[in-house]
Amino acid sequence: MRRSDAGIGIHDLHLPTRSALKRAADLEFGAVELGAARGDTAPRQLSASGRRELARLVASHGMAIAAIDVDVPNGLLARGDEIDRRIAEVKATLDLARDMRVSTVVARAGSTDADGALMEMLHELGQHADRTGIQFAIQAGDVQTDVFLQTIRKLNCPSLCVCVDPAALVLAGCDPTQVVGELANTIGLSHLRDATTGDGGHETALGGGQVDLAATAAALDAAGYHGPQIVRRSDPACAAAEIARAKSVLDSLSIP
Repeated sequence: MRRSDAGIGIHDLHLPTRSALKRAADLEFGAVELGAARGDTAPRQLSASGRRELARLVASHGMAIAAIDVDVPNGLLARGDEIDRRIAEVKATLDLARDMRVSTVVARAGSTDADGALMEMLHELGQHADRTGIQFAIQAGDVQTDVFLQTIRKLNCPSLCVCVDPAALVLAGCDPTQVVGELANTIGLSHLRDATTGDGGHETALGGGQVDLAATAAALDAAGYHGPQIVRRSDPACAAAEIARAKSVLDSLSIP
């Protein structure tokens, strides 16, 4: 297999960081996404020297760090009583990205019934992202596209952008290629998962669901996104094996 610009969420491998990085390199991925919610890549676990060492370790494998995922279960807004703590976690992750010279931090918004909760959260985090010089990408799918775009435009914050996840969009009943077109020039990161709406809707192995991978890649290119696509797999029972197969799928389609 050739070295590609495709990336992998190494936290989905459920291995120690060093082992996960070696596995990603062996699979010929060109980029990685780190998870910062727990373990040895959590901001509170990494000293200044530890941050430098981790960046050097990734580079030693010939890979780049494409993004850091806050990786909060069910999204930032899922527990109203924990929003302040979760906002603090995002800020710490933005600081970590700045220190490690990583351009993007990504998180799920989650869903909420609280009026203005999304606007308030993104206003505070957008300001911190501006101060750190890091773009903050919210995953599309939890929040309706028109609502999200309206919120971004109202805030007029240069650091706020969208992370496209076609599986999340399929599970939300959306056409990923159509949504990507609507999000043109606001996309800061692309996750790559697959899903089907059959049997109640569930994530599948890449290529086994309803996501048209080639059409999604073409739509991303037309929408102005030319960065890596980060392969993700949520189910820990099959993630490691399926991520290896996913790389083969991407190579066969010349994606990216």
